[in-house]
Amino acid sequence: MKRLLAAICLLALILYACSSTPKSDAPIVWWQFWTNPEVRPVITQMAASFESATQNKVQLGDLTWSDGHEKIAIALSTGGGPDVIELGSDWVAEFAASGRLLDLTDQLGGLRDSLLMWEPGVYQERVYAVPWMLGTRVLFCNRTLLTQAGYPPEFVPTTWADLLEASRRIDVLGEDVFGFGSNSAERHRLYKKYLPFFWSADGEVFNANATQTQFGTVAGRVSLDFYLLLSANGIVETQSRIEEYFSAGKVGFVISGEWLVGKLNRSELPFEYFVTVMPSVEPGGTGISFAGGEYLVVNKSSQNPDAAVALLRHLTLPANDQLFTSATGSYTPVNRFTAFATDSALAVTAAVFQRQIGNSRTTPVHPAWVAIEEILERGIEQALYKKMSSQEALDMIDRETAPILQKYARR
Repeated sequence: MKRLLAAICLLALILYACSSTPKSDAPIVWWQFWTNPEVRPVITQMAASFESATQNKVQLGDLTWSDGHEKIAIALSTGGGPDVIELGSDWVAEFAASGRLLDLTDQLGGLRDSLLMWEPGVYQERVYAVPWMLGTRVLFCNRTLLTQAGYPPEFVPTTWADLLEASRRIDVLGEDVFGFGSNSAERHRLYKKYLPFFWSADGEVFNANATQTQFGTVAGRVSLDFYLLLSANGIVETQSRIEEYFSAGKVGFVISGEWLVGKLNRSELPFEYFVTVMPSVEPGGTGISFAGGEYLVVNKSSQNPDAAVALLRHLTLPANDQLFTSATGSYTPVNRFTAFATDSALAVTAAVFQRQIGNSRTTPVHPAWVAIEEILERGIEQALYKKMSSQEALDMIDRETAPILQKYARR
């Protein structure tokens, strides 16, 4: 009953905020990344319902992940740009540090209690972004290939040793069969596959005062060596190609998100699969995964910041959160009051994602993370293609990130 009353009070507060939002003749310009036909109509629907509630027009602008970051950076650097922007979780600190985002700390009211995973939206103890969509990665497993490799029907890889041995046994089944799907050098993706192993080995990206990365440690070497072993018993490709191979029944294991479940369930599959949480280093341990998401920010130069903040509130209402998660196929709603339900056939899969996000980490909040990420991915790539040893690659990452981190530490 307390939970229900809290939800009703929160809804009343938000509806009041929307109804009292000042009307502006200029549209609220919102840049976002959801252009696919399953989700774009829902984006339009949520914008239209905001227009009806507040009499403020919303003008949508579409971005792509290939160049969206650059477009946002250019627009904000000129002092112009849209009112509301969708950002990747690891971009928030960069734009907050530049002074281009509106400080939302004192404008969020009940949202702080109703939404989950605020950490990426907080920079220097001030809130600059509202969580909008959450996601994590789990291990997708081809049950049919495991059976062909001699495993019993109940087998689930729970440790690194389990995963590596199963990948080896599947990889030798045939020339067109691969044990593990390993990411090639692909921006904003490769590091998300490596960091879960690094974190699971008790690695920490930064030292205590964030002046140095710590990849050249034992945790870094152990985790990268393991990732290289997995890669040697599989195929190295882009994320989309890996998922195509898995969908065709040719790969034993891939690390991916909810979108792959949707893709697999839209097809007649020639194999059985299941998902499980990330394996741990040792039996009885906890496998950590990557958690990320999309966050909503308000441009500090917005001419109608009150309406822009009201749009953020509107988009994260439980009813809109439910619409959005249903359209995107997410199993991890951002609003704790969202009524989440899924097809009974997918209940087990949904439970795995919900369990995993409780054992997931986001990237460290740092304004130079995008630059650090690029160096990290370049180092992994050097080791992956045998241009450097794992230790040489990790030392290179620590060496090249040091000047960036020290520059920010002196501020």
